[in-house]
Amino acid sequence: MEFIKSEAGSLESSDCLVSIEPSKDFSLEITSTIDKQFHNSIVKDIESVLEKFKNSNSLSILPIKLKVDDRGALSFALKARILTALNRAIKK
Repeated sequence: MEFIKSEAGSLESSDCLVSIEPSKDFSLEITSTIDKQFHNSIVKDIESVLEKFKNSNSLSILPIKLKVDDRGALSFALKARILTALNRAIKK
């Protein structure tokens, strides 16, 4: 499976912007206005979406650079933005 650049979300308050671009290896960059309080929850949400995506597409590794710029998005919004960006990034 090949990936292309994609984005989902916005930089508005209570939202997040998720950017994906192809890479040789997986890398994750998180920037958050609420990182000090909710870092573990943010990472857990990201990991759960990535695992589900990999399992549903029979992938062992995601060759992407994932950048999450969080402005206080709730858990469900963060997960939805990541999944949308991943689906948009699939090269058809």
